[in-house]
Amino acid sequence: MINEKFLNNWLKILNYNNKINESLEIDEITEKITIPFTPIDVNALLIYNFFKYLYPEIINDQQNVLDIIISNDKEKILDTILYETKEPGVPISYEKLNTNIIKSRKFSTENLEESFFNVQKRVLKKKELRISHIRIFKEEFIEILNKYLKKSDDLSFHEFFISLLEIIDKSIREKLFFISPKPNLLSFLEDFLQFFNNFHLSTIFELLFRNISKDNYVIIFYSRAFSFIVKLNIKSTKKVKNCIKIFNPRDLEIEFDKLDKHEILKKVNMKFKNNLIYLIEQGQILRILNELFEFEFPIQKEKLNLFLQKLLFQFRSFQSNWYRHPPPKMYRAFYRFLIRLLGFNYNLKKISHWAIPELLYKSDLIFGMNSKIVLILYNLNPEKDPEKKNNVVILLETENNAVTNIYYPSIDTLEEKNTKISIKTIRNELSTEYGYINIVIKIDKFLIDLIIQNFIFKFTKFQLFSKLKTIRAIKNEKYLSMYPEMPIYKFIKKSNSLKIFKTILPILIDKHEF
Repeated sequence: MINEKFLNNWLKILNYNNKINESLEIDEITEKITIPFTPIDVNALLIYNFFKYLYPEIINDQQNVLDIIISNDKEKILDTILYETKEPGVPISYEKLNTNIIKSRKFSTENLEESFFNVQKRVLKKKELRISHIRIFKEEFIEILNKYLKKSDDLSFHEFFISLLEIIDKSIREKLFFISPKPNLLSFLEDFLQFFNNFHLSTIFELLFRNISKDNYVIIFYSRAFSFIVKLNIKSTKKVKNCIKIFNPRDLEIEFDKLDKHEILKKVNMKFKNNLIYLIEQGQILRILNELFEFEFPIQKEKLNLFLQKLLFQFRSFQSNWYRHPPPKMYRAFYRFLIRLLGFNYNLKKISHWAIPELLYKSDLIFGMNSKIVLILYNLNPEKDPEKKNNVVILLETENNAVTNIYYPSIDTLEEKNTKISIKTIRNELSTEYGYINIVIKIDKFLIDLIIQNFIFKFTKFQLFSKLKTIRAIKNEKYLSMYPEMPIYKFIKKSNSLKIFKTILPILIDKHEF
């Protein structure tokens, strides 16, 4: 049923997992194996460590798994596969069970908890093995996966991630697979895609991908238990297996245990010259992700505020939670001193991780505690279809200064009647359908890209002219307009761009040098 090449590779992984689990000398493991669902080849030991250290953190930290394949109408059990795991997350055996082990009348995806309990009892009785969770796949999911696997070897970096995200998106929206007990990751994705119904995971990737400025990166995911190195050639049109390389430090003959983080960066730099090299603490990433996956939609204001504070704290924790080679100039005291002489306090180690989220939540002073805000994002994809406007209209409904509902009204009929339709007219028309609209804000893709490039991806660079260019674009009605105009926006339009930047900096950067 599953792609034969994929299955053969999967059986190899289980075989090596078993060998490593039986205390075979680790140095003897030199064979390359393909990471499941990708065309990327890595050392077999690396895949074992992915299962051992990452799967329990993200999916389930208990032993033994049962995969169940069902018909699209959910009436038939087509296949059952048992994986024994002596260590949580690390499968070492593959055993097909008789589908009769599951009683169809007691199995339903509509009541997963009870179904899991019944399956667990049946497997325990027949195999004397307690399973920790079940993964259920519809036949359609296997068909979609097989189509992807046939072409995955020929995909570029961009095509690979778009294809994978589209499969995840479709599978979750159409309920093509289930996991019980449900991990936080799956709950988060289900809630996210339901709440932001018209947005797709691939859209987020596209937004980030087009704003990444540099081609080559090396990222060291560091932990004392298990580190690995990822080399990325992001903008290349070559096949993805040539654009993403993943290494165990021993593949590069580097012993991380004997080095501090600065020495690790220097050693890795000697192997990969002309690349930006980042070292990131694995534990910090997993903690942030696990907190993110615990969110429920609509997100409570206090929880999001706290999460943003923690996220910004990670950004300011250079040479504590993350490192870079070569180090950004803005972290050098002399460079900051020269910029301070020009009147700019741009100390990134003092980012106001507590003040910035508070500022974002002061919108109630502008819109009120309960409001309806319309965002029009336009010119999103003109290169794909120049004749099409490619506008996205989002109506945010807030209560107590937190987003509670999102609607996606259409303004196509209005635009057909009048190609130069004003946002005042849009506000009046939408108010008749959705009730009083507090404000309509129209934002061009060009401005969104500028903000992402100059204030997120290039946040470690001062680049005054690039940041002033972004502020000038904010002042330009071609890229940002609203009705009715807020007092703060009127002030921004009248003010000098340099003055605005100097006004904003003391809010973004903590002035207290302690």
